[in-house]
Amino acid sequence: MSAVFADAFYWIALLNPQDTWHEITINYCPENSLITTDVVLDEMLNFFSKRGSFMRGKAIALYENIQSNSQIEVITTSPEIRQTAADIYKNVSIKATA
Repeated sequence: MSAVFADAFYWIALLNPQDTWHEITINYCPENSLITTDVVLDEMLNFFSKRGSFMRGKAIALYENIQSNSQIEVITTSPEIRQTAADIYKNVSIKATA
């Protein structure tokens, strides 16, 4: 069975009724399981972090549902991968502003 990758765009649109793609994601029912990463989920949670307590609550509820759903595989990055990504981000950010 192949999986469909769900990025932050998908999770944000799924949860946010104001999003242009909300209806499409609500009605989308993949025949295969979904796959995502912890970094994608971080991005989704970050997106809703400043949108009030109601949306933060919806975001954490979705996060918990994803974690417990056997049809969704969450790939966890290692500390080394995350640190390397942060280092690259930092160096690109510093060069872009210099």
